[in-house]
Amino acid sequence: MSSEARERWRRVDALVEAALERPPGERPAFLDHACGGDAELRREVESLLDHDRTDDFLESPAASEAARLAGAGEAASLAGLRIGRFEVLGRIGSGGMGEVYEAQDARLQRRVAIKRLPAHLSADADRVRRFRQEALAASALNHPNIVTVHEILEHEGSDLLVTELVDGVTLRERMRDGPLPLASLLDIGVQIAKGLAAAHAIGIVHRDVKPENVMLRSDGLVKLLDFGVAKATLGALAEDDSGTTPGSIVGTIGYMSPEQARGLAVDARSDVWSVGVILYELATGESPFLAPTPTDRLAAILARDPVPPSRRRTALPADFDRLVARALAKDPSHRPADGAELASALAAIGSGAAALAEISATETYVSLAPQRRRHRLTKRAAAVLAAIFAMGLAAAWGAWRFASGGAVDSLAVMPFENRSGDPDSEYIGDGLAESLIDQMSRVASLRVMARSTVFHYKGSPDPLEAGQRLGVGAVLTGSIARRSDRLLVTAELVETRSGLRLWGETYDRPVTELLSVQDSIASGVAGRLRPRLSEGEKVALRRHGTADPEVYDLFLKAQFWFMKDTEEDDLEATRLFQQALERDPKFIEPRLALSVIHSRAAVNGYAQPAGEWAGVRSEMDKVLELDPGNAAAHAQVVNRAFLFEWDFARAEREYREILRNPMERNQFATVLPLCLFFWASGRTDEALALIDEVLAGDPGHPEVRIMQADLLAHSGRLEPALARYRTIIEGDPEDSRAWFGLAEVKKRRGDLAGAIEALRKAYELSDEAAGVEALMAARTEADYERAEGLAARARLAALQELARERYVSPLTTARLHAQLGEREPAFAVLEAAFAERSPGLVFLKVDRAWDRIRDDPRFAELVRRVGIP
Repeated sequence: MSSEARERWRRVDALVEAALERPPGERPAFLDHACGGDAELRREVESLLDHDRTDDFLESPAASEAARLAGAGEAASLAGLRIGRFEVLGRIGSGGMGEVYEAQDARLQRRVAIKRLPAHLSADADRVRRFRQEALAASALNHPNIVTVHEILEHEGSDLLVTELVDGVTLRERMRDGPLPLASLLDIGVQIAKGLAAAHAIGIVHRDVKPENVMLRSDGLVKLLDFGVAKATLGALAEDDSGTTPGSIVGTIGYMSPEQARGLAVDARSDVWSVGVILYELATGESPFLAPTPTDRLAAILARDPVPPSRRRTALPADFDRLVARALAKDPSHRPADGAELASALAAIGSGAAALAEISATETYVSLAPQRRRHRLTKRAAAVLAAIFAMGLAAAWGAWRFASGGAVDSLAVMPFENRSGDPDSEYIGDGLAESLIDQMSRVASLRVMARSTVFHYKGSPDPLEAGQRLGVGAVLTGSIARRSDRLLVTAELVETRSGLRLWGETYDRPVTELLSVQDSIASGVAGRLRPRLSEGEKVALRRHGTADPEVYDLFLKAQFWFMKDTEEDDLEATRLFQQALERDPKFIEPRLALSVIHSRAAVNGYAQPAGEWAGVRSEMDKVLELDPGNAAAHAQVVNRAFLFEWDFARAEREYREILRNPMERNQFATVLPLCLFFWASGRTDEALALIDEVLAGDPGHPEVRIMQADLLAHSGRLEPALARYRTIIEGDPEDSRAWFGLAEVKKRRGDLAGAIEALRKAYELSDEAAGVEALMAARTEADYERAEGLAARARLAALQELARERYVSPLTTARLHAQLGEREPAFAVLEAAFAERSPGLVFLKVDRAWDRIRDDPRFAELVRRVGIP
C-alpha cells in the first residue's frame, strides 16, 4: 500500500472509530461535517460502518478491507434490467455482503428479492465463496421462519441469489420503538429459535444472528435471513470447513459468542448465545454488553456477566432471567443445546407446562441433536426394562424374547441422518434408505412402509413415535458420515412397542464398499424376521443392478435429484443417470428413472410430447431386452398407449394384467395411471378402490392423498373430501393444492366466506398476487369468480411471455382460455394440442377447467376424436 493510501486509511479508520462512539442517529450529521463534502470518503466510511451493523466486521484486518473498498468501483445498478424472466424494479437495500433489489418474476407473477455482491467485494474470492455458501446453506432449508431461496442466477460474471421478498421491517427497526411486551418478545424469540432449530437439525450454524438478519412480516411471521457466514458442522465428526482463516473472527460485534470472538470452532450453541443477546435487548432496550468501543465490547463478551434483565425491567419473570443467563453462559455446555431446546424453553415461559407438552407433541419438524436422540432411545428402553423387572416378569419375558428372536413382520426404514457436516453428502443417507426399502420389499413376509411415507418423518426427533404412527413392528434408523474416501455408517433396528434394540452395527469402510454395507444391514434386519427367509428370498435380497461402486454412487446422486420432482432437478438427475449408464449400460434402474423423467416432461408440459414419449419407448426397449419380465418397464409402455397413443382398450387390458401381481397393486407408480384411466373414463369408484389399496401400504404418500380428496370432490362426496383436504393441510399447511381443493369444496357446500379464505391462502402459497389482491375485499360469489378470472389472466400472460423463451404446452394455454370463457382462442389452441397429442386431452370429459366451453359442439367432437370411452 502506498503512503497516500496508508494516510487515507488512517483517516477512514479515525472517522469510523469516532462515528462508532456516537449513537446511530447522530452519525449522519457527524459525517456531513467530518467528511467535508468528500463523497468517496463518506462512502468508504459508511461501508465500514455498514459492516459493523450488518456483517462480519472483524473477519479480516481493517487495513486490507479499506484497501479493497478504496480501490474498487461500484458496478452498474441492476435496476430496470431484464435478467432471465426477472424484471428488476429497483434497489431496496445494501449491506456488507450484498446489494438487494426488488424484482418481478414474469413466469410466476410474484415479487422476489435479488441479492448481488457489491462490486468492491466481487473480486474477493472469499466473499464470492461465502455468497455462494449462503445460497447453498439457505437452499438446504425449508421452514416457515427461514427466507426461501428460489434459485441462483449469473449476470455479467456476478452471482445473483433470488429469494422470496419479505414484506415487513427488520427486528432492528422494530426495536427502535423501545422494549417489547413480554408476550411479543417471547413469540419472536420462539420463531427465531424454531428457524435455527431447522438449520441446526441438518448441521448448519448461522453464525451471524442479529436484529438486522431478522424480518418481521406484517402478519407476525418472523423470517431469518442471510446465511452468508453459515457453517456446516454436526457432532464430533464435523470438520471446520468454513473456509475462513484459522483463528479469524466471523460474525458481528455484540452478537458473537465468546468462542466465536476468540476465533474458536462453533456449533449450534453459538447461535443460542446470539439469540440470548437479542432477547435481552428486546426485553430491556439495551445491550447486555454495553461498552464505548468495539474492542471494549469484545472484552465484555469474554469476561463480564451481564446484569439480569429484571434489574433493568422489574416486571420480567424469574424464569426469563434464568433462561437468558443460560443462553449467555460463557461455557457453551451450560447453554441450551440448540434452537429446538431454546424454543421449548421460551414456549414454556409464555404458555406453561401444558402448552409446552402440546408444542413438543406437534412440532415434528424440530430435530434434536444426534447425541440427545440416542439418549432418549436408551432412556425409553431402560424404562421398559425397569417396568418389567418391577413386575417380577424379567425371567419369563427374557425367555420369550430369546425364543422369538425379536421377530419383525413390518418395518419402516427411516432416512439415514447425515452427520458429515456437508450438505453434498445428504444423497448418501437418503439413497441408502431408499435402496434398503427396495431391498426389504422383496421379502414377501415383510410389510415395508413406502419411501414417500417414511420420508415424511425425516428429521423427526423420535423415530419410535413415527413407527407407532405408521403401525409397524420395528424401525430401522441410522446415520452416515463421509470423510474423504471413508464412510462411517451406523444402523439400529428398534422394536416400536418397547423401544428395545433388536440389532445394530457400525461400519467404518471405504466409500467404495457402500453396497457391501447395505447388504450387511439388510442381512441384519432379515435375521430378525419370522419366518426365516427362503433361499430364493436371500438371493433376491442381495440382487443389485450394478456391482460398480462408482456407478452406484452416481445413481444415488441422480436419485436424490430425481426425487425432488422439478424440471430443473430432473435435468441434473438426467445428466447423472446418463453418466452411470455410460459406465454400465446394463444397469436397469437408471433407464427406468430416465423413462419417468421423459414421461413427466410430457405430462407436465415441459417439452413436446412426441419427443418425450419416443424417449420413454427407447429406454423401455433397452430394459425389456435385458429383463423381459420387468413390470415397471411394461407399465411405462402401457402409459404411453394410454396418454399418447390414446389406445384405451389396450391400456385397460394391460394395466389389469400388470396388477395381477400382488407386489404391484400397492405401488403408486404402477397404480396411478390406472386410477387416472378410471377417472378419465368416469369410473371414479374403481379409481378410489385402487387408491385405498395403495394407502394401506403407503399412508403418507402426498400425491395419493391429494388424488383421493380430488376424486371424492369430483364424485360429489363433499364431506369426506372436506375431511381429507383438512387432514392434508394439518400435516402440510404449505400444500397449495389442498387449499385449492378445500376452496372449491367449501364453495360447493355454500360456505362462501370459508371458500374465499381458502382460495386466498392457495393463491398466497402459489405466489399468485393477482388472486390474493382480488380476494382481499371479496364478499360475494361474483367476487370469488372475478378473482379466479384475474388469476387465470395473470397466469396466461406469464405463459405467453414464457413462450418467447421456451416451449409451452398449448393444452395449458387452452385450459386458461377456457376458464376465462374465451371460446375461440381456446378451440384454436386445443387444435394445436390435439395435433401434438397432449396427454391431458384424455381428461376432457372430467376436467372442470373446460366447464365454460363444454356445451360447444366443437368440444363434443374433440372428445370423439380423442376416443375417450
